[in-house]
Amino acid sequence: DALVIVGSEDVFYQQLSEEDRNAFFRKLPKTRTTFLEIEGGNHSGFAHYGPQTFPLKDGERSITLDEQQDDVVAATITFLVGEDGSKLKKQ
Repeated sequence: DALVIVGSEDVFYQQLSEEDRNAFFRKLPKTRTTFLEIEGGNHSGFAHYGPQTFPLKDGERSITLDEQQDDVVAATITFLVGEDGSKLKKQ
């Protein structure tokens, strides 16, 4: 199984062409991939390395770093233990 998590304000994900996104998703299990978008999250919010400016300036988070990381941890735990995925904010 695969879990793909992005932020709604993640400029790196947003700038991918539809062709690039499709190529990425074709490499994942077709029936066992969960895609989750963290509303208000950005690319740099998946770590603690500060603002992302290279090679592109990242989008602005509308949630706190702690909120984004709490959402990621909760989604990952839910995914790994196989709980009801309806609690995840699927896109």
